[in-house]
Amino acid sequence: IMAVHAANHAATYRDHLGQPHATPGGMQLVFCDRSTPKGDGTFTVYEALAQELVDKGMARAQIAFIHDASDDLARAELFQRCRTGGVSVLIGSTEKMGTGTNVQDRAIALHHMDCPWRPADLEQREGRIIRQGNQNTEVSIFNYVTEGTYDAVMWQIVARKAAFIAQTKKVGSSRTRTGVADEIT
Repeated sequence: IMAVHAANHAATYRDHLGQPHATPGGMQLVFCDRSTPKGDGTFTVYEALAQELVDKGMARAQIAFIHDASDDLARAELFQRCRTGGVSVLIGSTEKMGTGTNVQDRAIALHHMDCPWRPADLEQREGRIIRQGNQNTEVSIFNYVTEGTYDAVMWQIVARKAAFIAQTKKVGSSRTRTGVADEIT
């Protein structure tokens, strides 16, 4: 995350009028479903990651948790900060940072700290960065696997599920087309 931040901290982006925005810097999304911030002082991956980024030189004000935006107004303000350079790293779960999270303007990298169970969740996550309105022509997506854990198996299971779903859609789609063609002739 810090390497991407360092490589893109001076990148320029355009505002809603197409003019160069005064605040430079790309924005990164970090997805983590297995640990969410609690705010009670107990260990969470969110807090540990934020602290590590601060220890490496990122300003704490540049790091945001989607869970801190508790209502629609707070979410809108957070998303605006992401689109205008006020946030460099947004950390959240698939559920909280999926549909409706329109922060793609400066999104340069996406980090999967864990693997979601469903291929649709993976698509939802990546749909936050690979979408119209992103000013970056190329983005990076990182998948993390912890050695000696079930992580690699999870990624393989999700890949197999996605392949099966794609194959099912392809077969279903060709049957529909054939059926339509038969009715026309």
